[in-house]
Amino acid sequence: MTRLQKEEAEGLKKQQEQAKQQTEKAKKTDDADSDDKSKKPKRLRNTSGADGRKQLHVAKKNPSRKLKKKDRTRLSQKIQEEQAQHGFQKPIEKVVREVSIPDNIKVSDLAQKMATKAGEVLKVLMGMGVMVTLNDVIDQDTALLVVEEMGHTGVVSKKKPLKTS
Repeated sequence: MTRLQKEEAEGLKKQQEQAKQQTEKAKKTDDADSDDKSKKPKRLRNTSGADGRKQLHVAKKNPSRKLKKKDRTRLSQKIQEEQAQHGFQKPIEKVVREVSIPDNIKVSDLAQKMATKAGEVLKVLMGMGVMVTLNDVIDQDTALLVVEEMGHTGVVSKKKPLKTS
């Protein structure tokens, strides 16, 4: 048994020596690599991957960072598209209203009675050749023409004259 123990001890010593030699070789090669790396500029040292290229760094989405103009426009376009899908849709049929027209009426009042924008009424009047502003007063005949031009029906309202005694 003693002979077997001696042989086993010698075998263990050989294995330990071989392991030490291997670690020393590995250290030498690591030192050589680190010396080579330290001689190169930093931009070439940290290469990884195929052909010595750096891996691309992709930033995580951070909501607190300021967006570039291109990113802001993309984001606003996405938001507009989403709102357009779920937003208000214009009614298909136009509502025809009966508009009572006195002898004289302001352009803004006429637009209000037709439930349209005053700018549209002004466009129609300018197209007819009448130069007016919002606060100008137009006569009954002109107002009737504008109302019919815009697709509504005009009703002439007559004021009763005051009795004087």
